[in-house]
Amino acid sequence: MDTDSQRLDIYRLAVEMADRVSGRRATANSFFVTVNGTLATVVGIAGWAKSASAYGLVITSLAGIALSVTWLLMLSYYRRLNTAKFEVIHDIETRLMEQPFTMEWNLLKPQKPSTTVSNAQIEEGETSKHWEATIVERVVPWVFVALYLALGIGVVAR
Repeated sequence: MDTDSQRLDIYRLAVEMADRVSGRRATANSFFVTVNGTLATVVGIAGWAKSASAYGLVITSLAGIALSVTWLLMLSYYRRLNTAKFEVIHDIETRLMEQPFTMEWNLLKPQKPSTTVSNAQIEEGETSKHWEATIVERVVPWVFVALYLALGIGVVAR
């Protein structure tokens, strides 16, 4: 097997591994959204019941906050792991004929105005309209933290 063929096989494996990490990240996000949504609903509904234990609801709200912080930590882990994997992919691409990941990234996040990438022209002064998923992902756990705080405070104030 020649060097170019070996390099291409390693590249394919690196891309597949990066895709698997992204899949695990999506699964983790689905899990945390489902659990947090269910828990917040339970705390919210139980908070309206006069017979519900305020102590139990506050503890449940605190558990929800802990769950949301755990989610944020998991997102940080996956972000660092994906960053490393994509740096490896970009490095391998420097020795390949085509660089699809590098080209895609350059199209999504142009470094400077009037940059030509392959056949695509990015207009001068155009800002990237691409929002990384990690930016959106980081907001949702904080929304749940705020919701749990509001629910917990609401239970204590009743």
